[in-house]
Amino acid sequence: MSSFKEDELTDAETVMATIKHVEVTTQKLATLKNEDDFMVLSVELSKEVASLVALAAGVLPPGSKKWSRDQAIIGGNFVRLSKLLSVHLDQTCQKRQETAAIISRLMFECIVNIKFFIKNASPELFTSYIEHSLRHERKLRDVILKNIKDRGGNELHIEKRMLTSIERAAKRSGVQIDDISTSGPRNWGDKNLFERTKDVGLEVTYLGLYGGSSRSIHGGWMDLLHHHLEYEESGFAPNFNWSRPRPQQLLPISQLILETTREFLMYIGASVNDPIVHRIDDVFGNITITDEVHEAFLSSGTVPPP
Repeated sequence: MSSFKEDELTDAETVMATIKHVEVTTQKLATLKNEDDFMVLSVELSKEVASLVALAAGVLPPGSKKWSRDQAIIGGNFVRLSKLLSVHLDQTCQKRQETAAIISRLMFECIVNIKFFIKNASPELFTSYIEHSLRHERKLRDVILKNIKDRGGNELHIEKRMLTSIERAAKRSGVQIDDISTSGPRNWGDKNLFERTKDVGLEVTYLGLYGGSSRSIHGGWMDLLHHHLEYEESGFAPNFNWSRPRPQQLLPISQLILETTREFLMYIGASVNDPIVHRIDDVFGNITITDEVHEAFLSSGTVPPP
């Protein structure tokens, strides 16, 4: 039996039926002759993933129409992941690898955080995340109050609006702004991103595929050298051409997203027997075989026979 109510499951199945299913067979893979062919299939698979993620991001706990605060932290990150994936596909289809790489790195961090929350869920962890996130608001609030005091109590309209906004955020978050430390732990959950990747078993993936993407976010030298400069012995020249995305920059992140989607659905109350979980498993398998055949193609220049 499904963990969802019948009407909830029916709604999900109705929406899922509108999502185009990409068939991946040995016969279809045998028709792929070049990198462009693989790229077209990779984009189509990623579009299916994006649709399933958007559907899953709207799933609420069985018997409830709302998330709790702690569930909302995971759910909100999942909605964020859905939006990032949409932007990633947009930049990929526009053949802009530089910006697609930035979004890919943001998606990976979102994936790690969701997995970390699900694995280590506790009131203390969720509160740590919120208080760390509101540390900037606490510092800003203190500066505003000091400025008002230095003016002899004269409060500007913009300051009043900002203070109201900060108090509203704290109230909705279930914390008191005065209780938030401005010098507490450097990272929420007392772990930085790499430590969280290790906790969820993704440290090798991070180092191999996404650690270097940080330089794309911050504009490091290797990002400039690879994408924005042309090297000549006499010096450097500007490079305004966009780098083309490749299948290996779509398929692995799609697998991670589907894996995380499955974990999220289990966390929120789904069952392994739910149709959406079966669909996720099916698409995961299609991406896996496509990635394997593509890697073989890169090694030999031909698609292996069925």
